[in-house]
Amino acid sequence: MYKKIFFLFYIFINQFLFAQNYNHIKGIVKDKKTKEILAFANITLKNKNIGTMSNEKGEFSFNMGKWSLSDTFCISFMGYETLKIPVKRIELNNNQLNTYFLNSKYISLNSITVLDKKITVRDIINKAIEKIPENYYLDEYNSDAYFISSTADFRNKAKEFLKIKSEYAVKIYHPAYEKRHRGGLSSDEQMDLIGIKEDIDKNQEKDTLNYSEVDLRSCVFDNIARYKNNKMDFLHPRKNRHYKLKIENILTYHENLVYEISYKRKKPVKKIGWHYNVEGKIYIRQKDYAILAVHNYSKYQSNSYYGFRQTNIAYKSYDNKLFLSYIYFHSQSKKHDFNEKTLIGGNRDTMSNTYKFFVNKIETKNVKKINADNFYENFFKIKYDPEFWENYNYILDTIPEQRDSLLFNKNK
Repeated sequence: MYKKIFFLFYIFINQFLFAQNYNHIKGIVKDKKTKEILAFANITLKNKNIGTMSNEKGEFSFNMGKWSLSDTFCISFMGYETLKIPVKRIELNNNQLNTYFLNSKYISLNSITVLDKKITVRDIINKAIEKIPENYYLDEYNSDAYFISSTADFRNKAKEFLKIKSEYAVKIYHPAYEKRHRGGLSSDEQMDLIGIKEDIDKNQEKDTLNYSEVDLRSCVFDNIARYKNNKMDFLHPRKNRHYKLKIENILTYHENLVYEISYKRKKPVKKIGWHYNVEGKIYIRQKDYAILAVHNYSKYQSNSYYGFRQTNIAYKSYDNKLFLSYIYFHSQSKKHDFNEKTLIGGNRDTMSNTYKFFVNKIETKNVKKINADNFYENFFKIKYDPEFWENYNYILDTIPEQRDSLLFNKNK
């Protein structure tokens, strides 16, 4: 009898503690062996279509919403065993960061049984392209997403420094499609602004709106499962012959084997007035050739500017289909100054652009279309609401605030 009363009291105390902490779990994700942080780890509940992810410092804050003691808290990262903890066993540490350790799991290439011994690395990538209609959700759906963008333009000669930072919650309508396409002048998706992290500076309203809309559209265009992207032409069967391809490792992810394939252009692309080079890694699930992630890096140089672009894209599974999970983009560019030997500092224009796009909720039922004008209309209506953000899943901000971050080495 006393044991039963004690058990019921224990359940009550757990529920009370979760309520007091607004159902939030705060933590940091690290490698168990090396203690290194794991940036952009995926944090979810097993039985729900909600989640968040860790930032560049491995930190996260996850609002579980209407949680259930029978659910399971999960942290996953490419090349690591998925950490699974029953919600009822999660320890709350007075609103401080709990540390969650993941075990790395690499598979020896010699121990892997290749499905077809005659298949080449190029065949694997081409098979992944061919399988996109089977592996990804092509019907219409809604998603909630968190978007943060930071643009900085430094004109040293004029002593001007323009910095625009935007942080939004958006709802997106993704129309159905049959195959990858170029998308034309605008993306297929329609977006509605549902939250602003901080009130917009009245003096920068026009610039902020323009930059935000451009960055959002650019962001969704990076969805390689939907759009053909010239920046990643290795995903074109006729063009990836210009790349050196190699299987670097066999990883595990959600208990599946994944090819880690590196790619690098054999020669830079040269066009009138400028040229660029591309390299990166693509992660392809072995059993069905599904593309789970791409890490793309390109360096470019023109008659006026030089710089680099970095794009990371990842997908997550829901109802046995893959959906866009997150996109991270960072670019920096500078004007040439041929009168100086060093390329750091000096009198030149410098620009840096960073954005993160993370899908924290997916809805495939009761899908609602969105009016194309909603984003613009709500931009001038919605104000910062602390209560909204207290219950919304977003990536903890780590975008640099100092202009020194704009200065980079050309050889990077």
